[in-house]
Amino acid sequence: MYDALVSADIVTDDPDGAAAALVELLGLPAPRPNAFLEPEGHGFRAAWLRMQPSLRSAPTRIELIGARPRTAPHDYVEERIDAQGNRPVRTHATVLAGDVEAVIKHLRTNDVRHRVTPVSEDFAFPRVWIGVTADDPLGYDADVDAGLWIEVVPTSSSGVPAVPAEDGAGDGPGVRRIRARRFLVDDVDGAVRALDANLGLVATSVSTHEYGVSATYELGNPLSAALELCQPRADSELGAFHREWGPGPHAIVLEVGDLDYMETVLADRGVTGVTSTNADGERIRRLDPSSTLGVPFELVEPRAHP
Repeated sequence: MYDALVSADIVTDDPDGAAAALVELLGLPAPRPNAFLEPEGHGFRAAWLRMQPSLRSAPTRIELIGARPRTAPHDYVEERIDAQGNRPVRTHATVLAGDVEAVIKHLRTNDVRHRVTPVSEDFAFPRVWIGVTADDPLGYDADVDAGLWIEVVPTSSSGVPAVPAEDGAGDGPGVRRIRARRFLVDDVDGAVRALDANLGLVATSVSTHEYGVSATYELGNPLSAALELCQPRADSELGAFHREWGPGPHAIVLEVGDLDYMETVLADRGVTGVTSTNADGERIRRLDPSSTLGVPFELVEPRAHP
């Protein structure tokens, strides 16, 4: 039912400025004029950043989004953001592209809490919001979708290409695609059960690593970012973040072609970080969040296949 993660979002008061900063820092393609969206009265402004010029190579984008004055009961962006308190990483929604009609049928059959916003002049497609209802659009229940604040949109209207690039994410040394969007959870087993029962989302894998236990959700498009739900170990870096800020969105994981190249580029721009190796033998660079809008970013270099 789910084809791709449309975006890994970052909440900011200045979407345009934040977008320009990340483009400069990470060497991303300059945003096109249609990358900026502020539908009148909906209460938000957003800027969308591609990882590569073609979405076929990297369908998941970074979305910089900030609240704006709202004149009608549309998306409740400000209220959804405020409900997450003052944690440094917040989300307006985890937007999945998929078969909306199949999703609605599943939700109704299983009596899952949700609301549907119909086609409008601003959005020519229906959108499904999980954990809230039409009668109670602000009463979000995090137990329904494991605290992901999920929104589902039709793949055909999401910007995600129907067919991924034949050559995958390309072969350049810089950023190739968003590998994963990580959320921290209190109970990964409970989160896995909730997503399976309520949304028909089944974990691709569950693994134990140095930072805790993670469930990974790979979606239909093989180049889409995956969802990663991590129950961190108390004595880990992620555990310290979880202890201070609680469950919710955490890191954006970028796949890069050459980690040494990226380290050199970022060092020239004053960005520090820590390099390690994950359980799959891939080299990882965790960047200092003070350089990336307060949001943890990780760079991962895929292992070369013989």
